[in-house]
Amino acid sequence: MRLKNKVELVLTLFVILVGYIFLPKIYRSHIKINKLYTEKKSLELEEKNVRIRIAGLDKSIAELHNDYFIEKQAREKLKMKKKGEKIYRLTD
Repeated sequence: MRLKNKVELVLTLFVILVGYIFLPKIYRSHIKINKLYTEKKSLELEEKNVRIRIAGLDKSIAELHNDYFIEKQAREKLKMKKKGEKIYRLTD
């Protein structure tokens, strides 16, 4: 009976020692994994926003090759007109 108690005591001390050694490492790993997961989600959101911005810029580039768009911009922003054309502007 005494031998059984000694074996149980040694096993218990061994389990406590192993837990003391490895639990802090496991805890730090868990914290690091959570931090990396949060960073991953943030980067995925940033990637999505960048893809949306790129799509908008691609659309703007496509509009730059459209003659109607170029003419509209020249009229509105540069106040240009065709030769012999009269422009009437209404004011309030």
